[in-house]
Amino acid sequence: EGGIPPTATIETVVDSDIEAFIPDDYIESDTERVDIYRRLYRATSENELQTIRDELQDRFGEYPEEVEYLFQLIAVRYAASRIGFRKISLKSLALTIVLPDESNNQFYGSVADTDAPFQSIMKNISSGLLKGVSLKQVANELQLQFTTDTVGKPKERLAHAMATLAQLCSIVDCR
Repeated sequence: EGGIPPTATIETVVDSDIEAFIPDDYIESDTERVDIYRRLYRATSENELQTIRDELQDRFGEYPEEVEYLFQLIAVRYAASRIGFRKISLKSLALTIVLPDESNNQFYGSVADTDAPFQSIMKNISSGLLKGVSLKQVANELQLQFTTDTVGKPKERLAHAMATLAQLCSIVDCR
């Protein structure tokens, strides 16, 4: 059956060179801004993010693109954590995904477990269904490195990251 149960959600770290923040001139009150950041950090679903989006627009008007990028990076973090990835790096021409720790038997399975998420991802890479990706070992981390040609275009880079994570989620059958 494979698949990762919803309880396997982990805290994923997102490292990005995209300007994603709430500007002082959008929400002037430091207290309110910190409260929104706290709520965004704690959000665990697309519905919660949408509720905060709607609230910001209702209370403060249309938000600038940096706020939209913040929402999208949080959505990337959420999608990556559902699969069990430890870290996502979105910098320049690369999307790098750090796979779970080697001790994560649920992700890697046993040698004979061809339905484990890791095995499913590797099958999709070797068959060519996952394109523009390489598996690398950097120090003690296994990483999937995807290349993209959307350098300097945050909206497209974030859309590529979300599409890649959605594809990986369908491969590993995350719910």
